Amino acid sequence: MAAKKSKKAQLHPALIGLVQATLEMLYIALVATFMIYGGFDGPAENEVLNIMMALLLFVFSAVMSALIVLGYPVHLALKGDVKRALYIVGYTALFFFVFIFIGAFTLRFF
Repeated sequence: MAAKKSKKAQLHPALIGLVQATLEMLYIALVATFMIYGGFDGPAENEVLNIMMALLLFVFSAVMSALIVLGYPVHLALKGDVKRALYIVGYTALFFFVFIFIGAFTLRFF
C-alpha cells in the first residue's frame, strides 16, 4: 500500500503552471521552426495535399497542446483535487498572458 504524499511535498500550482506554459512555448517554437525550415510549403500542384498536411499539423498540435496544458490538471481532477487542478490551469493561463506580453513588448522594441 503506497503512502499518500503530504501537502508539503507537492509543488506549488504556480510552479507547475510556469513549467506547463514554458513547455507549451517550446513546443510552439518547435512547430514554428518546422514550418519555416522544414519545407512545409510544397509544390503548387499539390494544393490539396498541402492543405491536408496543414490541417493534420493543426489537429496534432491541438492534441499535443491539450496534453501539455491539461493533462496533469485533468489527472488531478479525476482524483478529486478539482481546486488544485483549476489553480494550475489558471496559473498556466496567467503565464501564457505574461509570455504574450513579453513577446509583444519584445517585438515592439527590437
